Amino acid sequence: MKSHTLIQALLIAILSLVLTACNKQEQAIDDLRSFSEQLKEESADYTEEDWQQAGEQYNLLIENIDQYEYTDDQQKEIGRLKAVCIKQMSKGAMKLLRQNMNTISKQLEGALEEFMSPDTTQPDQDDQEE
Repeated sequence: MKSHTLIQALLIAILSLVLTACNKQEQAIDDLRSFSEQLKEESADYTEEDWQQAGEQYNLLIENIDQYEYTDDQQKEIGRLKAVCIKQMSKGAMKLLRQNMNTISKQLEGALEEFMSPDTTQPDQDDQEE
C-alpha cells in the first residue's frame, strides 16, 4: 500500500510540474498577445520615450517566450503576434522619422533664409581698418 501511495504522490507531482510549465508557456503567449493589442489600440499617441519603453518590453516578452518549446500551432500564433508588434513599432518609427525630418527641414529653411538674406549689420570699425 505504501508503494501505491508513493506512486500516486509522484504522479501528482509530475502532473503538477507539467501543468505549471504549460501555464507558463500559455502565459508567455498571452502576455505577447496583450502587448500586441495594446500597441494596436494605444500606439498612435506614443512619444519617442513610449516607443523606447515599448521596444524594451517587447524584448523582455520575446526573451520569456524563447525559454519554452511550443507546438506548431503555438509557433504560428507567436509569429503572427510578433509581426503585429513589429508592424506597429515600424509605423511608430516612421511617424517619429517624419516628425524629425519636418523639424530638421524647418530649421534648415530658417538657416538658409538667414544665409541668403543681405547682411544688415555694419562692420565694426576695427574690421574696416584691417
